[in-house]
Amino acid sequence: MLDALGNPVKPGDANYQSVALGAGNVVDQLDGIGLDANTSNSIDYVLSGSINGVYLAPYAVLEGSTWFAWDQANSDGLDHFKVLDENQFGFLAALESGDNDSFTDVVMTFSSSQIL
Repeated sequence: MLDALGNPVKPGDANYQSVALGAGNVVDQLDGIGLDANTSNSIDYVLSGSINGVYLAPYAVLEGSTWFAWDQANSDGLDHFKVLDENQFGFLAALESGDNDSFTDVVMTFSSSQIL
């Protein structure tokens, strides 16, 4: 990912959160999805335009903390996302990771109607 000046920014860099959540990096149609306990939500989204080098990475905001797909970007240094299956990610909301982590606090599944 690049900052506004074109400098590379990696998970673990001091400015990672501000750059990752900046207007040029967040997909507006997928931002702000909220869930209540034991509910589901479905969003249809079309990725368009130039997609060379474009990656979608999950993040979650919970009780004032932002958790990213990379442990280096998280303030506690722990994984909060895990690949559960093909095109499926699980989120662990716990602030402390343990051996019995299920990563099923939120489960996200992505599907594509067209391979690009």
